[in-house]
Amino acid sequence: MQTFELPAGYSVETARVSGTANIEFVTRNAEGEAVSTVYHAFAEAAPLLENLRRADKRARCLRAYGVGA
Repeated sequence: MQTFELPAGYSVETARVSGTANIEFVTRNAEGEAVSTVYHAFAEAAPLLENLRRADKRARCLRAYGVGA
């Protein structure tokens, strides 16, 4: 399971779905409430995970400079 932060204050949690080749993506708002849950096959999820890694890196960088805090 991984949690990625997005620049807009949302976060996305990912987890493998037991017994399948799927990955669950749960998007949460700034208050921690789940606003979306979707499932993707691993082949579909790989590019999404790469985009989430980039967004997470950007969000952390912006927060380090006090932007969007």
